[in-house]
Amino acid sequence: MHYSGSQLTGDIGELIVKKEFAKLFKWPYRRQEVDLGIDAEFEILLEGNLASGKIVKVQVKATEEPFKDGINTVYPTHEHIEYWKNFSVPVILCAVSTPTEEILWKVIDPDGDYKTPKGAKVEFDRAADKLDINAKPKFEKIATHGNSIVMHLANITMQSLRSYCDESGNAWMSIDSEASLAQHSANEQAINMIYRLIELSKGRTPEVASKMVSTMNRLWNQIDMELDRQRKEDLY
Repeated sequence: MHYSGSQLTGDIGELIVKKEFAKLFKWPYRRQEVDLGIDAEFEILLEGNLASGKIVKVQVKATEEPFKDGINTVYPTHEHIEYWKNFSVPVILCAVSTPTEEILWKVIDPDGDYKTPKGAKVEFDRAADKLDINAKPKFEKIATHGNSIVMHLANITMQSLRSYCDESGNAWMSIDSEASLAQHSANEQAINMIYRLIELSKGRTPEVASKMVSTMNRLWNQIDMELDRQRKEDLY
């Protein structure tokens, strides 16, 4: 049996990533025993180093060349890209330069288009995508809300709607506030957009997104009913 140079580079790259995750974040980082397009996973820890159950999968692509300033590109297969996009938890791709031990990372967006005429590609900006301690809050957000743009939009819209409801779910928005009315209209547009994105995702969007949309729609209707009540009071 022959242990190739590319296998050695890949193994070194995986060990470099594991070391950096332990050093930077002190999170559990587990290499996968069976490699089916995913090399490892890490788990976000809560305060007091308590396990959260929030997992992010990791695929490593290593090179023996140093990274250049600006954009560096990795060329996965279409099959790998589709596999990562359809994963049930977020997936990040790490590019590693073994001679410098520099790591760049990018979350795989299930709604993203990575196709090129000659295959698939993922681009990394050497400055913006560098793996360092600044990535920690980004990983925490990815693990909580997934890696879908739908989830991020849903989370923002939900926060806006809840800001106009008290703890009992009663709406308090006033028809005399132009800013609030504008936000009410924007929230309606966002909910409609999320509905449409879920339809276009063809099952790739996390199931929780559909549940969130139902809650958002209910909150929006409560606020709208309150505004309608105020309009009728003004008339009479």
